[in-house]
Amino acid sequence: INAADKMNPQSQNALLKVLEEPLSTVFILLCENSEALLQTVRSRSIHYRLQPLDAAQLCGILSQRFPQAGEAAVRQAAEDSGGYLGPAADILSGAQTETDALAGSFAAALGRDELSVFSCCMDASRLSRDDYAQFCDALCRRLAGLVRQGTPDPGLLLSLYEYVEKQKYQTAFNASVTALSGAL
Repeated sequence: INAADKMNPQSQNALLKVLEEPLSTVFILLCENSEALLQTVRSRSIHYRLQPLDAAQLCGILSQRFPQAGEAAVRQAAEDSGGYLGPAADILSGAQTETDALAGSFAAALGRDELSVFSCCMDASRLSRDDYAQFCDALCRRLAGLVRQGTPDPGLLLSLYEYVEKQKYQTAFNASVTALSGAL
């Protein structure tokens, strides 16, 4: 069940009956925020935390899947994806989503001026709640990449990273995208 953490309590309670009396079926509940699941659901589940791939492993996989991409492009895709295969493959295949492109524009705007950042925030305000959460994910990956590259002021980027992470979780609680992007 994709985005199980976005299920309302009634849906989770309905699922609970199946989890308590399983047949021969296995359910995989995918979520980004396990704390959004009811305690009763969490207690009847086995938890697996997925971590990003290390850079060498990700570059190896990407080089096999995209032999036409150069070594520099593969390294950059691995860096921009934060170690996640799906976003890295999207970057190399040219299927980068609107939210990924906006996160890249926002990260680039940080090095320019306030008007550029404001313009990106205005663009973000037009996203749906789910797309805004994806934008926050993509922006966090970009910010982490900038910190790893050795920016002159990593404290500012880390503070922004923490703030954007909080915004992503607020979208799960029906927060207004316009308000969140305006606060950004």
